[in-house]
Amino acid sequence: MLQKPAHMLVCSHMLLSIGGLCLHAGLHPPVKSLFFWWAAPVSVFSLLLLPPLFLRSATVGVAVLMNAFAVTAGVVGMVYFSLLNPPVPLTPTTLLSHSTLAPVCILLGKLPLAQAIFLVMKQEAP
Repeated sequence: MLQKPAHMLVCSHMLLSIGGLCLHAGLHPPVKSLFFWWAAPVSVFSLLLLPPLFLRSATVGVAVLMNAFAVTAGVVGMVYFSLLNPPVPLTPTTLLSHSTLAPVCILLGKLPLAQAIFLVMKQEAP
């Protein structure tokens, strides 16, 4: 079981990354277009590179900045895609279930989580 708050927060960040990747693959199956493959490297980056950086007080600031860059790239890409391909018909139901609103919310949730990791790691630093 995870004992340190920072480890629990990093685990939550990883679970958000996995959930977002699965949701992205469901909304935009990569077999339909090569355009949908751009999220895979960013997700691998978020899952494999960021956690070790988050868990060291010397590199946690870099991890927060890299996370912000990945979130910004994802939000811009998904908003651009949504503007080009809005759900038809545009109703509250289709907006919630057939648009990129849910993945955007997941990505934006990673920003305060990264800030919380930063604050916890700075408190735990010697």
